[in-house]
Parts: sequence; structure tokens; C-alpha cells
Amino acid sequence: MLLCPEKAEKVVLACCALHNFLSTRASRHYIPPDLADTEDKECHAVNPGKWRQESVPTASWLSMSPQGSRGHAAEAKRVRDTLRTYFNGSGEVAWQWNMI
Repeated sequence: MLLCPEKAEKVVLACCALHNFLSTRASRHYIPPDLADTEDKECHAVNPGKWRQESVPTASWLSMSPQGSRGHAAEAKRVRDTLRTYFNGSGEVAWQWNMI
């Protein structure tokens, strides 16, 4: 990342928060079942996901149907509004309003 360490840290934290949000709210759309590695909660062993069995890593990607420009804009607005509501509500973190 071509960022200073402080900004890189914020980018990484934002990515982690977004990943956690998507994993809990839209898990079957974000990560198809059995695709990603999982952890056994009792013995903490890693259960390998299906992505490790692929010879060409393209099957992991969800197929996206083409949409007109209006479809993309409407979907982008819906995603933006969902994320805004979450991160300004139950997903809020203590440091998010701190200014540099």
C-alpha cells in the first residue's frame, strides 16, 4: 500500500469491519458455503475450503449477470445505504468519529 502507516492501519481496519459485516449479513452471497477455510471452534484446526481444490481460481468468483447502467447505480445505492445504516448504528466503532 502506498500509504503512510497510520492511514494503512485505518484502511486495514475498515476492510476487516466490512469483511465482518458481509460475513454476518450476507454470508451466502459474499462467500458461498464451504468455499472459504473455516476453523473448528473446539480444537481450532483449520478446515480447508473448496477453493484450495481448484486448479484454476476462477470458479470461486460468483458469476455476475450484466446489468444496464441503471441497475448498477440502483444496486450501488442500496449497498451504500445498507453500509451507512450499519456503520452509523450497531456497527459503529468508538474511534470512527476521531478526526486526524
